[in-house]
Amino acid sequence: MDWIKENWQWIGLILQVLFAWLIWSMRKEFATKGDLRAAEVRITSAETELKLHKQTLDALPTDGDLSEIKDQLAEVHRQSSVTEQAVTGMSDQMKGLSTQVGQLNTFLLQNSRHHL
Repeated sequence: MDWIKENWQWIGLILQVLFAWLIWSMRKEFATKGDLRAAEVRITSAETELKLHKQTLDALPTDGDLSEIKDQLAEVHRQSSVTEQAVTGMSDQMKGLSTQVGQLNTFLLQNSRHHL
């Protein structure tokens, strides 16, 4: 006990240094307020990005939508085939009509020379 009474200043100084070192070491183990704010900003940014990705995914067509589009395209293809056939038929009729008009013109030109 006498030794403690004689060296109390040094013991107090050593205890203070040990306590300061302990506090400094604990600071390295725990997050500071700045670290927490930075983590919060990163989390908020990640949440915002996740929401944007979710909105993008929600906007994509579903399997049902794609199936409906496929059915509509098949109907358009069918209708275009029908239209193509109708146009081809009209083209053939126009050729036939053109031939008939040409023959009629030839006939009329030949007959008009006989009557003049």
